[in-house]
Amino acid sequence: MLPSIPPKYFLPLVGLAVSAFVFNTSEFMPIALLTDISDSFGKTPAETGIMITAYAWVVGLMSLPLMLAACRMEPKRLLLAVLALFAAGQIGSGLATSFAMLMAARVAVACAHAIFWSITAPFATRLVTREHQPFALSCVATGSAIAMIFGLPIGRVIGLALGWRMTFFCIAGVTLCALLYLGRVFPRLPQGGAPFSPRDLPALVKNPFVFGNFVLAVTFATSYFTIYSYIEPYLGTVAGFSPEAITTTLVALGVFGFLGSVVFSHAYGTHRQFCLLTGGVGVTACALLY
Repeated sequence: MLPSIPPKYFLPLVGLAVSAFVFNTSEFMPIALLTDISDSFGKTPAETGIMITAYAWVVGLMSLPLMLAACRMEPKRLLLAVLALFAAGQIGSGLATSFAMLMAARVAVACAHAIFWSITAPFATRLVTREHQPFALSCVATGSAIAMIFGLPIGRVIGLALGWRMTFFCIAGVTLCALLYLGRVFPRLPQGGAPFSPRDLPALVKNPFVFGNFVLAVTFATSYFTIYSYIEPYLGTVAGFSPEAITTTLVALGVFGFLGSVVFSHAYGTHRQFCLLTGGVGVTACALLY
């Protein structure tokens, strides 16, 4: 059993979990509302889908440069600045009067996303003692998982009822609340060692464990999002699902994704090769069936 968590640890972890929830909800929201967004700008889902591709490329390409630029900032100030940029991007998305303006707002959100997921896990573990670090990481993971189960469907329901712009405004509102909350409860953290430098990159690339995990992550993410990015228009136009059935399907995907994470967290320690092999075969099989 994990010892009870003192409030000074638990309160900021709640703020990080809520932030993880809104970041993941925002990342996948255009997928759930792709058809509505396309219609409002007179585009096809395939044309609008470039917004999702651009978002992913910005996150992938800008994570390292942005972290190199921001790694010398005091941790709390960096976290709050990232949340402020994220909220501004959501407001810009809701106010977009053209597709180009929406793309620019999503690029701002993607930059915030790139930094947030680079700092969240390290900040969570630095908030607590060593014995509480597994709990700290599970808080962040739980916020992310709940976004897939509830955040995405709720955002879709709001978008269908009040328009897709209101979904982005709601995300901005929750983000601003998290920003104010973390501004009060998140402590000042010391800088975590020497700042990372581009000179350190060759050593990371030569590390077979780091490089192998990088290749595996790129392969899995590419396979998964190639399918998932267009699942909403696919279910509506090809499979003939109703809007309600599409929402239910997205909930089901989130639930099974959460269950998969639970199984993985319990089995990976003792059956690593089996977990990786099963995941690879599963993704490949689903891509072929699609």
